[in-house]
Parts: sequence; C-alpha cells; structure tokens
Amino acid sequence: MLAEYGYYATAEELVHKADAVVVGTVLASVTRETSIGEVVDERHLVSSVRVQRVIKGDLAPGDTIEVRQLLSADSPARIWLNREGMRAILFLSAWPDRSYEPVNPWQGVVAIVDGKTKAAPGNDAFETPAGEEDVVTELAGLAE
Repeated sequence: MLAEYGYYATAEELVHKADAVVVGTVLASVTRETSIGEVVDERHLVSSVRVQRVIKGDLAPGDTIEVRQLLSADSPARIWLNREGMRAILFLSAWPDRSYEPVNPWQGVVAIVDGKTKAAPGNDAFETPAGEEDVVTELAGLAE
C-alpha cells in the first residue's frame, strides 16, 4: 500500500501536491468503516477539523472538514488526528464527497505542539522543528 502514495522531499512539493493546505484543530475523532473513491469498507480514523488558517485551497477559516486517515495503510510512523484540541498543518487531497485525506500517511499531517512543528519520522520536508508562524509564512509563499 505504501507504494501507492507519493513521497515529497520538500515542503514545496507537498504544497504543490495538496488540493488544500490548512492549519486546523481537531474537534472530535471516530473510527468507522468508510468508502473513498473505489475503496469500499475500509477502516478509517475520521476526524472533524475546524479550519483556523487557509494556506492553499477553497476552504475558509471557521469551516469544519472531515479528514480520513486509512487505518490499514502500510506506512512508517505517522501522526494521528485523534485528540480533541490537537492542532496541525494539514496537506490534503480532496474527495468528491467533500471529505479530505492527507496526501500520504506520514507527511500529510504536521502537528503543532507548543507553537512548534512536529513531523512524523521519515517526513524529510519537516524534519527540524520550527515555529508555527515561520512555517505558515513559508508555506504561504510556496502556495502563490
């Protein structure tokens, strides 16, 4: 399954691949069987996320979106959107049903902890923690 996802060596590649890039806060999460595209009856962690800032895409601050993370995806360690109040920068692919999925399991979610970014192991685009504002400013420049 891992081979089905692209790998992005830089933040610029992630921004260009994503349909939407946002900073958001997790409102709630549940595990359920879902269908995305032609994939039917897969288990996903489904998180309601309130958009705080839009870096790229057609969303607006205050929107609530559904973000699905495939539980059976074969990938290295990743960051799960499973805690109420958790904040993250999300690099998302849009689905026709208006739900979203990270562009890949380990690079599509970059947590924000105490104002600093925290990426999953193997996410070379964000391997060094940095300040949230610095990262958002850099990503906004890349999205132009």
